[in-house]
Amino acid sequence: MSIAVFDVDRTLLEGDALLLAARKSNSNAKLLWLSISFLPYLILWKLKILTTQRIKEIFINKFKICDRYNIETKRNNQDWLINDLKKMIRKEALIRLDMHREKGDIVVLCSASPDMILNPLAKSLNVDLICTNLVKQENQWLPKIIGKNCKGNEKLKRLEDKYGLIKNQKLEVYGDSNGDKEILNAASIPHYRDFSDLPKEYPTFSFNSIIPIIGFTFLFYLIINNFGKYSTPEKEWNDIWINILTGEILIITSYLIRFFRWKIILKKINLNPHPIQNFYIWMGSFAFTATPGKAGEGIRVIMLNKECNLPIFETTCALLVERLTDIIAILIILISNLNLLPNIYYKNIITFVFMIIITISLLIIFFVKRNLIKNIALFIIRRFYPNKIVHLNNLNIVKLLIHPKNITIAIILGLIAWVFEGISLLIILKGFNFSISWLGCTFAHTTSALIGALTLMPGGVGPTEASTIGLLSLQSIPLSIATSSTLLIRLMTLWFATFLGFICLILNSYMFRKNSLAYRNQSNNQIN
Repeated sequence: MSIAVFDVDRTLLEGDALLLAARKSNSNAKLLWLSISFLPYLILWKLKILTTQRIKEIFINKFKICDRYNIETKRNNQDWLINDLKKMIRKEALIRLDMHREKGDIVVLCSASPDMILNPLAKSLNVDLICTNLVKQENQWLPKIIGKNCKGNEKLKRLEDKYGLIKNQKLEVYGDSNGDKEILNAASIPHYRDFSDLPKEYPTFSFNSIIPIIGFTFLFYLIINNFGKYSTPEKEWNDIWINILTGEILIITSYLIRFFRWKIILKKINLNPHPIQNFYIWMGSFAFTATPGKAGEGIRVIMLNKECNLPIFETTCALLVERLTDIIAILIILISNLNLLPNIYYKNIITFVFMIIITISLLIIFFVKRNLIKNIALFIIRRFYPNKIVHLNNLNIVKLLIHPKNITIAIILGLIAWVFEGISLLIILKGFNFSISWLGCTFAHTTSALIGALTLMPGGVGPTEASTIGLLSLQSIPLSIATSSTLLIRLMTLWFATFLGFICLILNSYMFRKNSLAYRNQSNNQIN
């Protein structure tokens, strides 16, 4: 016998039970007015000034939901909403629920919606209920939550309080949102937005966070594309496709070089994940490259830990070394090509001298002052993990990663990868019958990428494009050609990488799910 847990809102039901109660408690005209007057509270909640628990209490109070229930209780009509709730039940969810009941499993509805709404539904389905509890005094419901809102960790805690430690139970969980993350991760058989026999885990990433970024970016590109196309001959656009294809091949080659560098870095600290899965995860992290400072690529560390059992500390250090060597490679390219900038004024000289100092300082630290890096790492570890012992092995890992030979190889591979991308920009320019040196193209592409990253704009969108256009214009490329070329190279790099990352995440998810199912089947066969 196992425990089958069903989230209610948007899992068992096609909508939200609390919203249904609000609609049924008010006329349409009043509902519209209450929705408008509730907006300030919603904004305060989005700004994290109001907690989820508090805004729920305000919502219940403002929309007079308790008042309606109290009126119906006096009329001995506590089940006044049950028929509407039953109409919202998903057929596939009800099939799974009935299947668990027939097997003799304990079936539980676990929801953040209040008990006054869900009690009749649980009784109707003949299942247990764990949910947010409201105060009830003298047979009157009040818009005040008892204890905590039943969401996230609270769901897991309530389940353990009622049925014992989850690790001792066979738990099958159906959920759809971040509020179900903890119980889905604790489940023996999770079903994230799925009612099939196959398990589906809560995703380690979410595409929702970057959808607004993608929308903004394509709007931005539409503007600069319209800005440049009127002064760019149509014939040039028609003849450029072979150049785009050639440039994209070079960009793909640069990704392969970077992955090879990542493999080398991991191998130096004795981490050897499955090569195909390692590539899927590494390339899949590029789906989040359109985040401020490319911070979203850190999802790689979580996925490697969860799916390949690689330690977080070691993979985090490897990722930092990869990023630092990329920055050094870009600074080397920048400093080596300062002569390409005409009419450098006093302020610009100070800026570039400052960059030279930074680059030389980083190289000295990596090649000479490695003890300084060790001490910095020790300080960071003790600061963030004050109650944990810093193992000598962790410091040895830092020493291995920053060994001069390893750093040199990583920087050289980074330089080669960036040069490949720079040459792809040169090929695009040649497609428009304009050309500068390959060093000039690499300089424009890498410097603008660094500027975009430093602004912390999502994907560097805006500053990167403006910098590329400006640096190309300084090298006598017409503004219209610089704009069109910039648009193309960004689509071929940032957004092609994002698209390729999506594909790799899907392939990795399929591979991980297939391996998990095979492992479970093997375990079941051994038990039998």
